[in-house]
Amino acid sequence: MADLTFYFSNKLRVRHQPFLDFVQKMANRLMVGFYRYGPVNKRQDYRKRLKGAVKHYDKTGNTEFLIDAANYCWLEFCAPSHPKAHFEVSDSLGSRVILYQQPRPWENKNHEGD
Repeated sequence: MADLTFYFSNKLRVRHQPFLDFVQKMANRLMVGFYRYGPVNKRQDYRKRLKGAVKHYDKTGNTEFLIDAANYCWLEFCAPSHPKAHFEVSDSLGSRVILYQQPRPWENKNHEGD
């Protein structure tokens, strides 16, 4: 068995246990999948399965499908089926729209540290 270590900044006060639980559930399902179906395979259409998992989540509300979707994202990352698949770091202007942004106390010049 391999161990993974995740590092979280104490300054951000992020509740990291839900993330660790989610990643463990992903790993559990990937191990079962590797046992049943073998290693990552470029012949599989993981994008199609990803869309199906999200569709099932939308229909049922069962969050297990979100874990499936996350795994299909990882599998697609490892064996992309998209003809233009690439990895390019982009900032929020090029990739996302920020709908809501919480105030950041560390940017407030009047804020005293704890």
